[in-house]
Amino acid sequence: RTETLLALAEVCESAGRRGEAEECLLQALQLADGLGAGILRVQANKRLSEHYHRCQDFRQALEYSERCRVLELELARATNALLIAGFEEEKTRREAQLYREQYSQMLAIGEIGRLITSSLELGRIIDTIHTNLHRLMPVDSLLIGIHDPDTATLHFRSNLADGHPLPEYRLTLDDPNLATRCFRTQSPILINNLTAEYERFPTEELARSWNFPMAGLLFVPLQHGDRTIGVLGVQCRKAGVYTAHHLNTLAALASYVAIAMENASLYEQLNILASEDTLTGFYNRRRFAELASEEMRRASRYYENLTFMMIDLDHFKQVNDTW
Repeated sequence: RTETLLALAEVCESAGRRGEAEECLLQALQLADGLGAGILRVQANKRLSEHYHRCQDFRQALEYSERCRVLELELARATNALLIAGFEEEKTRREAQLYREQYSQMLAIGEIGRLITSSLELGRIIDTIHTNLHRLMPVDSLLIGIHDPDTATLHFRSNLADGHPLPEYRLTLDDPNLATRCFRTQSPILINNLTAEYERFPTEELARSWNFPMAGLLFVPLQHGDRTIGVLGVQCRKAGVYTAHHLNTLAALASYVAIAMENASLYEQLNILASEDTLTGFYNRRRFAELASEEMRRASRYYENLTFMMIDLDHFKQVNDTW
């Protein structure tokens, strides 16, 4: 109805019927004010200002022009307020989504940590890490190196590529390698694209950090208390995958891995102490009984003969008395 009156006023103006035009514009303004329609109120006041200007009623023209300016400012403020409210709502929505994702990730890290630290067997720990880490980031290769202070090396006993174990190896701490750099500096390393990293790292160091073609790599130190006991690394064939978010996730998981590796190492040492003679390194009577029982069961199962050979060393008491 308001728009119709505005259009009718324009027709009357064109036909020179200014009185009818003025009446239509005043009715349109009254309707727009009653509806609270901001844009229509602006249009009606603007048209009335132009109408009175043509009629040389400059006082009325100025009055409606000023009303139009005030309404335009109010409309602009209302529009900006709506935009700001929309931005705030979108910001709140995104923050809520981020908090949900972070909470979900914290739960996942905690669950993985619980699974890791509940085992004392190194092989099971590595399998658990590899299986569950895929929930948080791409993993084509998993590397865990533990510091051996006796040999001053990083001992990589736990290496998986595509889920398959790789041969274990050792790196001296001064070896040009990203793993040893991470251990020495106790700082994480993020490489998102191997071909773009030659300015940050020496070529030899990069070249010796890959067992097979990889584009992305993450390394974080494993810290237990105030000690750095090793490094944890993951690799991915695809470039542009790893982000700072993945690095923070791996660092959060590293604390659980460090505890698990330390527990596994202590458990392994206890087993050695329980089964070996500390002086000679030979199996003790307890371990001999375990092995003998295993061999007896195997021979019985496969109907095989089993022979025990015992050797007596003359004057061995002198060794015991001396040592």
